Amino acid sequence: MGINTGPVLLGQVGLTREFTAMGDTVNLANRLEQAAPLGGILIAHNTYRHVRGIFDAQPQGPLQVRGRHEATPVYTVLRSKPRIFRSPTRGVEGIETRMIGRDAELAALQAAFEDVVAAGGQTRVVTIVGDAGVGKSRLLYEFDNWVELRPELVRYFKGRATPALQSVPHSLWRDLLAFRFDILDSDSPAVALSKFRRGMVVAGATGVAGATGAGSPAGVAASAGVGGPTGVGSPANAVAQTGAPVDETAESPNRHAADVVGHWLGFDFSASPSVARLSGSPDFAALAQAHFLRYARVLAQERGLAVLLEDIHWADDSSLDLIESLAQAVPDAHLLLICLTRPSLYERRPHWGQGLPGTLEIRLSPLDDPGSRALVDEIMQRADRVPEALRALVVREAQGNPFYIEELIKTLVEQGVIAREPAGAALPPHPERWIIHEAMLGAVRVPPTLTALLQARLDALTPPEQAVLQRAAVVGRVFWDNAVHALLGQTSAAKNPDAPDDPAAAASTEALSRTLAALAARELITRRDRPAFAGTEEYTFRHNLLREVAYETVLIRDRKRHHARVARWLEVNAGARLAEYLGLIAEHYILAGADARAAAYLERSGDAAQRSGAYQSARAAFERALTLRPDEREQAELRLKLGAVCWNLGDFPAAERALFFARDAARRAGDVHGQANALYWLSRVAISRGDYAHARMLLAYGLPLARAADPDTLAQVLYGVADVAWKMGDLATLQTYVTESLTLARAVGNTTLELMALNRLGTMAYLRGDLDTARAYYETCLELARGNGNLEREATALMNLGALAHRQGDPGGGLDHYRAALAHYRELGRSEQVVMALGNLAEAGVDRGDWPAARRDLAEGLALAWRLGLLPRVTVMLFVYGRYLAATGERARAAEVVRLVLAHPATENQTRPQIAALLTEWGEAADGPAAELEAVVAEILE
Repeated sequence: MGINTGPVLLGQVGLTREFTAMGDTVNLANRLEQAAPLGGILIAHNTYRHVRGIFDAQPQGPLQVRGRHEATPVYTVLRSKPRIFRSPTRGVEGIETRMIGRDAELAALQAAFEDVVAAGGQTRVVTIVGDAGVGKSRLLYEFDNWVELRPELVRYFKGRATPALQSVPHSLWRDLLAFRFDILDSDSPAVALSKFRRGMVVAGATGVAGATGAGSPAGVAASAGVGGPTGVGSPANAVAQTGAPVDETAESPNRHAADVVGHWLGFDFSASPSVARLSGSPDFAALAQAHFLRYARVLAQERGLAVLLEDIHWADDSSLDLIESLAQAVPDAHLLLICLTRPSLYERRPHWGQGLPGTLEIRLSPLDDPGSRALVDEIMQRADRVPEALRALVVREAQGNPFYIEELIKTLVEQGVIAREPAGAALPPHPERWIIHEAMLGAVRVPPTLTALLQARLDALTPPEQAVLQRAAVVGRVFWDNAVHALLGQTSAAKNPDAPDDPAAAASTEALSRTLAALAARELITRRDRPAFAGTEEYTFRHNLLREVAYETVLIRDRKRHHARVARWLEVNAGARLAEYLGLIAEHYILAGADARAAAYLERSGDAAQRSGAYQSARAAFERALTLRPDEREQAELRLKLGAVCWNLGDFPAAERALFFARDAARRAGDVHGQANALYWLSRVAISRGDYAHARMLLAYGLPLARAADPDTLAQVLYGVADVAWKMGDLATLQTYVTESLTLARAVGNTTLELMALNRLGTMAYLRGDLDTARAYYETCLELARGNGNLEREATALMNLGALAHRQGDPGGGLDHYRAALAHYRELGRSEQVVMALGNLAEAGVDRGDWPAARRDLAEGLALAWRLGLLPRVTVMLFVYGRYLAATGERARAAEVVRLVLAHPATENQTRPQIAALLTEWGEAADGPAAELEAVVAEILE
């Protein structure tokens, strides 16, 4: 089969007057049919323009056709893509134009891609920086087209940040995976969860949360062979029927990981048992990120992963942090990260990209005059001649901005300076010609700025077109016809945002569709193939600057009503997944001046962020909500939550200020729950500062209040009392309260608290020499942690089991536990725990006589502890080094090092008797000569 696309002449031909299509387009299609492979499809470039991103195609050698001076590019269609990655054709008035003046920048992107996909390829992070309209998206579009025809198998992920979601944590990554996994915003929570699970499993990460680790053969087999020669645009869930089966009912590590990652990124998976068990845990974010990075590592190592992120200057901070974490976690795999941004990103992140692997910054400057003139000629390719006066006018006014050049030429078309040839004057095979009325150029008044030019284009619209575009701008850069229709029903100054203003002003669905089509024809908006809400048509502004200009034309007195209506529309259409839109709805209510509703949504948004470990986002939400709530009782509840979040962030002064307010307000209101919780969190601040006596006093006041409150609060306060007892060496009090806390934690289903209590009971048994009981507690901890996907608690249990084996005279038996714990701590980014694990491994090496391994682990652990300023951990590593020196025959030097540790103020008090006993065992005095700290560190790290 041969396919071509273009204009044809339809008519009756010959004696039989048969109705026939004629012309060059048909002739080329016939030639393609003759040249097509048996059972295959051969298409011309004009057809390829319309189907790229929808079908995998392979370029063939140019086809020489009789009657044509130049050979014609042709393509063989291989298969349809399971997911559409189609971008609109770039150009003006439907004319495809070449990119001008960016050849060097495109070559740099292509070189980065080739570096990544090559054997032994390394991660590359490319940041494309440029002002609005300078050509960032066009450069990415050309790179897209180049990659589309490459032979390598690469997975493609695309996402774009928007201003409306800048306060919503991980919104950029949520957008990316929602598109990749074909999750619609109108999908039910169960459907969304099912799609996300399939995506995470089949995309090559079936080992994403398994105990065996990432990258196992079983973990990547499901994705082998996805896509065709390029693999670009082939989604994760496209091969569900051929990959590993997805068990939607049974508990599994893989399913658990998908649920936790999805909820962390912003999908509402709160109904998942895996999410519910970890909800509110301070380790939620670290666990989810570890699972996500493992997933990305599998994809990148197996085949190659390209992640394209647009407009990251509007991305939320957690999304930017995740970009950096991904690059740092996968430095030596086939990973390409391309980020598009305006220079304003560097106001928030002045050191963006520094220190990331394979980092490259491409700065796009305005086109020079020759480049601008070439772009004008390219856009005006259908004119027989481009007058120098027109070319000079456009080049002078646009100042090298390609978007300005395009918009100015569109304006000249709309003003009639550039006219299309009258209908019927151009017949196939001749393309439509453009006619330039040079006499009109002298009367053209060009607005002085790009913003003013866009304003002039909007002013030239009909009143219905202006009304639709204005209301679309209120919705956002991406908008839906149903939302715009809802706003069009409101034109008066009615105070009730739900009340219709003027029924006569409500546009019919048909009229709105015609208006949107007209705006698309004017190249102001673009219709998207995949609407986020089922039953709607989705559109996007061609450029966000255009949306900003349109929004500014909305009268200020009307904006509040419109934003309130958008919030209502989102509430209705989000349905059961309303929790995913809390931040966005809050923003619309803030702009609507509906403070009470905005504060309620901000508080819910902060609660959701806190439960998933996004503490910075939670803090921002709570602080904004406080500015909208004057009532003391409501402020008290918010400040209690804010204090807990600030403690998790390590901002103890801010935590205290919020918690004192919450405690005093709760006391005045007779709220025992609020008082008990405020006192508990104030005790956490005191513990963090090392003031255990003050913490014990606070909890003594809080415990009776907690017993009068609720089981959740009581379980938390009881563990707080036990924790202070542990730190103060009061083991009798510890045993009583940790046991009661464990019973309550199990009763209320607080798995995180249960794990902490079990671990503490195991350690108590260990200290009193009851090793069998200690092992039982640690093994229960390990099983429960694995069942809940809690990597941090799993690693803690593994470390303790390793220490138990070590104490029982089997240092080799503890190695596997230590190594597994170390791997988890690395994934979680827990640097201090990494040092602890390396210290345990080094000590096991000393006791086994494996001197090279002991020295290696010592050096790595000490280097990390020294760099981070973790002096207590430095002293532990030096103690192990002293044992290493003694075991290798350097007893005198060993004694000097151990004396240094004994005298150092950072050494923990409970370890000093053990250190003194070791010196006595060696026959060395405790008050002898001691080594110097810096000298010993340098000695180990040399």
